[in-house]
Amino acid sequence: MNAGQIETSKKYVEIAADEGATVLCGGHSLTHGCYAKGTFFEPTVVGGVTPEMRIAREEVFGPVVSLIEFDTFEQGVKIANSIDYGLSTSIYTKNVNRAFAAMRDLESGITYINAPTIGAEVHLPFGGVKQTGNGHREGLGAIDFFTTWKAVYIDYSDKLQRAQIDNAE
Repeated sequence: MNAGQIETSKKYVEIAADEGATVLCGGHSLTHGCYAKGTFFEPTVVGGVTPEMRIAREEVFGPVVSLIEFDTFEQGVKIANSIDYGLSTSIYTKNVNRAFAAMRDLESGITYINAPTIGAEVHLPFGGVKQTGNGHREGLGAIDFFTTWKAVYIDYSDKLQRAQIDNAE
C-alpha cells in the first residue's frame, strides 16, 4: 500500500460508519513496531452494511471487507450484480446446484467456488465486466472482444485452500 491508499481505506471506513455500518475490527493504519517504516492498514471487517452504502458499491482496494446480510441465494446474486463492478466473486457452498447457478448468474470476470479471490489466477483470458478493468481481454483475437468469458475455479476438497504463493510454513 501507499500513503494515498491508506487514506482512501480510512475514508471508506469512516463513510461506512457515518452511514450506519459497524467497524467490527481494524480500520486504522499501522504505524508502530515493525510497521513503523512502512504503509500498512489493519485488516478491517465492516458489519451491518446495506447494498446502498458506498462501501458496498465502490472499490476500496484495501484490506477491507463488508458484510451484507441476505436471506436467499437469489437475493445474494441480485446484490452482487447490482453494483457497477465485476472483477471477481467467490461463493462457498456444498450445494453443487448453487455452485453452477453462481457460475452462470454472477456477473464477474472470475468466479471462485469454495476458494477466496486471492489474485493468483492461472493465465487465462482475464478481465472484469461492467466498470471494472478496461473492458477487453488479452489473447485469442478479435472475436473475444465481442465475447464475455468467465474463468471458474472449483475446489471439491471441502477444505480451505491456501494460495500457491502462500505455502511457506
